[in-house]
Amino acid sequence: MSGQFLISLLSPTTGIILFAAFFVLWLKKRELSYILTASLGYLLTAFGFLFQDTFPAWPMDAQRVVSNFCFLLGVAVIFVAPLQRNNIGTPWRSMTTILVISISMLTWYLFLNPNLVARIAVASIALNLMIFLPLRRFYHGLSERFSDRLLLWVMIISLVIFIIRPLMAFWTPEGTDTYNSLDQSTYWGLVHFSFIVMAITMAIALMVSVSLDLMDDLKREAITDSLSKLSNRRGFEEGAEAALQRSQSNGATSVLLLADLDRFKSINDLYGHATGDEVIRDFGRLIQALSDDSTIAGRIGGEEFAILLPDTSSEAAQAFAESLREQFHHTYLNSPKYTSSTPTTSIGLVASTQKTTLSLMLNQADKALYSAKNKGRNRAKWYSE
Repeated sequence: MSGQFLISLLSPTTGIILFAAFFVLWLKKRELSYILTASLGYLLTAFGFLFQDTFPAWPMDAQRVVSNFCFLLGVAVIFVAPLQRNNIGTPWRSMTTILVISISMLTWYLFLNPNLVARIAVASIALNLMIFLPLRRFYHGLSERFSDRLLLWVMIISLVIFIIRPLMAFWTPEGTDTYNSLDQSTYWGLVHFSFIVMAITMAIALMVSVSLDLMDDLKREAITDSLSKLSNRRGFEEGAEAALQRSQSNGATSVLLLADLDRFKSINDLYGHATGDEVIRDFGRLIQALSDDSTIAGRIGGEEFAILLPDTSSEAAQAFAESLREQFHHTYLNSPKYTSSTPTTSIGLVASTQKTTLSLMLNQADKALYSAKNKGRNRAKWYSE
């Protein structure tokens, strides 16, 4: 077994190992579809190298067309994985067009007008376009996450490597006379080396992204109420404290709403805890529907909810409270299920001052809520000295 043959096995072996690693990971986390995409991409690139270097030759070297097809498609699929992770649309139409045109040209320069240098140029241009198109989409949809920036830089470095790589074929023309000389050339060694570098660095970047995403999920679960899907008390206080400080530093007013589901114990007693849980879920969904990106909302007790509206006027906060109260009441108003006790909510409101704290606002909003309860429930009341 020659050393050249062993070297030729490095790239497909790398592709197969990474395929297996990502496929096993996907089996454990099937909601991560981009991991399956990456695994399939690595498998396709492995087959590309196997057809080229290892499998028996086909008549007229036809296996080289299949090899190029697998490798181009495999690299494209690998670079689509970051797009899928971030829910960014994939330019499939453009990439498919490039793939069809390039394979057609490669077939022409293999069978009808044999030209090895032309084939290298066509494959290289197609490969760079297959990387550039997802890279451009990913850049425009980039977030501030470290994992996104890591993936972006890996994609950029890979593109630079694949742009530089074909120049070796023209700097060392003695390796492009025949296919046999190409397989022994420095350029072909660089082909394997550049793929291994790209494959491993992209795999590391994707693995880091998966790890960071899982850590974010765990952190989010730790501060999220599983029933209402809003923040729990800890999550609400952390978010509200930070938002309140930002608002105060800008000299703006924030408003805190404290909402409590009226006669919630009666609902549990009359209709069962499953119905009570559904009412809490409905209330959580309604808060989310009325909220914007700046709203901080959480379930801070059994049937008690807190909502901070940063940089909000009293009029806007009043409108939010009334909309929340009325829509929640109308959700069950005509339901035949709730014959004895229709779910409603009472709300206490308080506006911030420059010296106020979240703890003080919660205490004041609680007093306003107590006043709303005493005045007949299903109403919103402002805190008053």
